[in-house]
Amino acid sequence: EQVKKINHNNCKLWYDPGNVFHATFGETNPLDDAVGLGGYVVGMAIKDFRLPRDVDVTPGTGMVDFPKLLALLGEEGFKSGSLVVELVSKGDFGHLTSEAKKARQYLESITS
Repeated sequence: EQVKKINHNNCKLWYDPGNVFHATFGETNPLDDAVGLGGYVVGMAIKDFRLPRDVDVTPGTGMVDFPKLLALLGEEGFKSGSLVVELVSKGDFGHLTSEAKKARQYLESITS
């Protein structure tokens, strides 16, 4: 809401759908929260979420529907910008490497 009120080209949003779920204890879906924001979004944290309040989740395995969210934001003006994988599931180095590869492959599959 504040970005809309400011209404200036220098004030844009970095959208974080995992935090939308996290901050609202899973009660607010980013698909509802993001309506009307596409023209303001310049990038997005590709961070997923699982109940009860877990964001250490490999993208594509939690509650965030990234394909629908990207489509919604795209319809509203988000045509390009950074998509940064912020978190994957916890584990040792081998696990993290494997999950990071899965996250990259997932992101490539939904943005190609």
